[in-house]
Amino acid sequence: PGSFTGVRIGLTTVKALMEARELPAVGVSTLAAVAFSRPEPTLAAMDGGRSEVYWGEYPAGVEGVEKTSEFAVRLGRWRGAAVTPDAALAATLPQLQAVDPRLAASVGHLGRRIYLRGELGPTAEAALRLDARYYGARWNVG
Repeated sequence: PGSFTGVRIGLTTVKALMEARELPAVGVSTLAAVAFSRPEPTLAAMDGGRSEVYWGEYPAGVEGVEKTSEFAVRLGRWRGAAVTPDAALAATLPQLQAVDPRLAASVGHLGRRIYLRGELGPTAEAALRLDARYYGARWNVG
């Protein structure tokens, strides 16, 4: 999750660097960054707007989007840490622990871990096929 324009500009910059320098890329989920470095199974959540919540279960890696009321039921059954960088969401759902919303260090550590494991993303020849994944997008294609 992130601002539409910000994600597009960032992805375009990455694609240009990949193509010009023939570098690989590593993708890191924002929700994975929120849950990063927690020792127990963690449910990470972010406000999706329009009464929706983006969520991910880690280490399982399952992600989804649900209405806040549906997510509250899931959260009530969750047995582990439950975190969010959104203070307003933590206030709405008190089972969620608010965590620091500054995720750059977690994204860097997680990206390095993925890189060192050899789970690289596309190489330069595939750079033009990269696209951002958006949950909750509300437009028609075609």
